[in-house]
Amino acid sequence: ALRRNGRIEDALAAHRRSLEIRQALSPERADDIAECLNNIGAAEFHRGNGFQALQYFRQAVELARNSPTVRRLHLSTGLMNMGMACMQLGRMNDAVACFDEVMNLRMSSDADELDLAQAAAVAGSGLLHTGESVRGLRMLRKSYEIRTRLLPPTHERVLATRENLAQALATHGELAEAESLLNEETAIVTRTGVASVPDGRGKIADMLITRYRKLGDEDSARRV
Repeated sequence: ALRRNGRIEDALAAHRRSLEIRQALSPERADDIAECLNNIGAAEFHRGNGFQALQYFRQAVELARNSPTVRRLHLSTGLMNMGMACMQLGRMNDAVACFDEVMNLRMSSDADELDLAQAAAVAGSGLLHTGESVRGLRMLRKSYEIRTRLLPPTHERVLATRENLAQALATHGELAEAESLLNEETAIVTRTGVASVPDGRGKIADMLITRYRKLGDEDSARRV
């Protein structure tokens, strides 16, 4: 809660205190320790300290690998976090390796589909940043497919995932699909009055207009 409200230093203090308590009272509970390490790393990551965050994520992953009692969710979370930290540090090959392992774990385990959707969303964004556009878009489509199937049409994650996918498609030249998603999002907002926060439709429209005009397609640009 503190981290989400921007109070990163306070969040770090709380997470570190939690780690101290768990290490003192139940050091054998590797699941709890791994969770704390991931939380501390996430707080460090959100204050821009990628190198320090990576050390905590690596500890969580090593603990998860070496302990048969740690749930695979903690391992895949640690790997996903490691991938994001590697991206922040410009270590793109390491990031891709982490995201690949995350998807293998999530797809081969009994994790529920919404967990898989979350992993696919993060992995997809990460792969796009590393230049792996085909695989990145495939992951984002997978996340979108799961969320639209399992969640209500006005759920914040459905709206956000649709917009993220549309932006990625527009960026990588898949204009017809991006425009279709933009129209779908607009129809839902018009029908229900519920939009994502912040509403990203204007940004998507601007991207499409710019792309269409670069292609000399003024009719499509005017339509958007």
